Amino acid sequence: MGSKRLITKKRKLKITACYIAKNEADNIKLSIESLIDQVDEIIVVDTGSTDNTVEAAKSLGARVEHFEWINDFAAARNHAISLAAGDVIIFLDCDEWFKDKLDASDRKLIEGLFNNNPKLDHIAVKLINIDKQTGVPFGESVASRIFRNVKRIRYKGRIHEHLDTPKGMNGTLAVNKLAVYHSGYTRATVAQKLSRNIELLEAAALNDFEVGSLDWVRIQTYLVREYYTSVQAKKSIEALRNVLKYAPVLKKLCAHHDDEFICNIYMMIWAASKERGMVSRREIYSKLIRLFKTVYSKYPGTAEIELFYQACFHLNEESFLKDLQPAIDKASRMLKVHPAAVSYYKDYERVIYEKAAVAAWRRRDYTNAMEYSMNALKGLARYQTQVVSILLTVLKGQPAEEIIPFLNTIYDVSNPQDINFLIDTLRRESYNDVYLWYLKKRMDSDGTKGVVRTGDYLSMLFVSQKYDTAAQAAAQSFGAGNKTDSPKYLFWTAVCSAAPAIPEAYRQILTPYSHLLDAYYKGEPLAAISDTDSALLWESYPSIVFAAGFETADRFLSIFKNDPALCFRVKGDYCETNGSYDQLLNEDASKIDKLDLSCRRFLIFAQINADRFDEAYQQIEDFLNADILEQDLFHMLLVIAEAADGETGAKARTLYNRCIKVFDSAVDSNDAHRTGVVIDDGDMA
Repeated sequence: MGSKRLITKKRKLKITACYIAKNEADNIKLSIESLIDQVDEIIVVDTGSTDNTVEAAKSLGARVEHFEWINDFAAARNHAISLAAGDVIIFLDCDEWFKDKLDASDRKLIEGLFNNNPKLDHIAVKLINIDKQTGVPFGESVASRIFRNVKRIRYKGRIHEHLDTPKGMNGTLAVNKLAVYHSGYTRATVAQKLSRNIELLEAAALNDFEVGSLDWVRIQTYLVREYYTSVQAKKSIEALRNVLKYAPVLKKLCAHHDDEFICNIYMMIWAASKERGMVSRREIYSKLIRLFKTVYSKYPGTAEIELFYQACFHLNEESFLKDLQPAIDKASRMLKVHPAAVSYYKDYERVIYEKAAVAAWRRRDYTNAMEYSMNALKGLARYQTQVVSILLTVLKGQPAEEIIPFLNTIYDVSNPQDINFLIDTLRRESYNDVYLWYLKKRMDSDGTKGVVRTGDYLSMLFVSQKYDTAAQAAAQSFGAGNKTDSPKYLFWTAVCSAAPAIPEAYRQILTPYSHLLDAYYKGEPLAAISDTDSALLWESYPSIVFAAGFETADRFLSIFKNDPALCFRVKGDYCETNGSYDQLLNEDASKIDKLDLSCRRFLIFAQINADRFDEAYQQIEDFLNADILEQDLFHMLLVIAEAADGETGAKARTLYNRCIKVFDSAVDSNDAHRTGVVIDDGDMA
């Protein structure tokens, strides 16, 4: 007799939308309207609104209940869940809404996922952070917003609350179709929310859990992130030390991982690398990198975590670039299997690309430097000055009519943040025609509001070398109360024009600069250089080169020649940023101490770019023989080893292999001495 196949009828699931709210009248309507057609009930738990949040929710058919706020987000959320009659809950924040309003096919998708997967606890959706005023996205992650309404699934944590069960959550599934916009972390609100988050996390760590417990360690991982983001580096590392102290607990905690927690691990590595005086890199490797690779072996970030560590701590650029593409390719393949993992490694992948762009640029591999820069600039890294500088260096020599459309594929000229960043960067890079185009664009935009920035107007006249008009405009602006921009532009105009009539006509405004202008016009060096003079030189030299060229800027620089190291650093810094290496090679370095690394690193890099490998090698050898071991020297030594032919390349490779071991050993010993960490030979791969 044949066996009968049991056919289970798929039932229609009831869906409840839940919210907790306080003073969300400006947000909640948009959120509810994005799902209202496909849910069976809407529950809003109000925690003390003083605006018309309650009225707005009720007008859309929501059931509104009240809950006394006790500084505990999980408690408020769980109260909302306790009121829900649905089989499935969609829990959004009031400042979140579905990117595409839910329709019948979305409901069918949600019901099908839960009906077809009995062990599926929740659905993770793409969460896109967006500036609500401009509509510009500025980051994305994956978040659990749809889950079964069963007693074992509840939120945990006063702040950064997360869904959990006694045995962990099962069946995470990312659905791009159900993408959610989130406007809560706009740039205007970040500082306020960071302060609130830290206050609640500190209270939870102090009052809610035993020191060293699973939840206490989890809180410490969040404190690392929140402290570091709020520029409290010392507290961030103290929290990190708390995490590392309980490494076995951290391993257990990883078994209950979620996407945001994995981001915390990356942030702990990043924070440690930025505060090298307080944590050992070998401890980071043994307790975080190895843990990540073991616990998350099947997730995309595992393919890149070693590269990320290398980029943060002790970058061997040769092996780093060799391993880069295989790791990226492997991560991409793994992502297809685990799409929910996109958020926890994509932002840090951009860090890897930034480091790769710098490494390729050092090696004069400009094709790859440009490619890596473009990959880094796809996200928030588009505001990283060094990456953009590399891109602009590669583009140098191209006509403005080609550069401008190219930059406009990366930056939105209607976005104030983008255009302000571009203008500041292009000024440093001496892209005159391109700079003037974007400056005019910003002035036109300001003009539609009836106001044009005085600094922009003066800059346009100055860079266009309309010195008489610029001087007159600066004086008029000074008389109208602009005491900051006007004297500075008037001073630069006096220098660039080399016309004594300007300082004579505006002597009263230029009084703070009179000793500099007197020396400049007489061609005599300053007898004494104050800190104020030095700071003004650093600011003025790039602006003068930008407007009038190196000849004029170097004539101004010559009045500081009684401090040759200062002059060399100022010019070296500009030439490296600008890519004008030939200008630095013409400088007389005989007055610079041969072991002055702050000066000579600029010269060495310029020599490498001019294929003068013998000279560059000799200077590096002098530093290493004097036990001056700095990472930059090893970067440049590797370039020589790879690029120089014959004996020089071979000597560079030998010197690198001999000294890098000494350098690594010294770094690890210093780390151990500073932090009191006992390191074993097995701490590093």
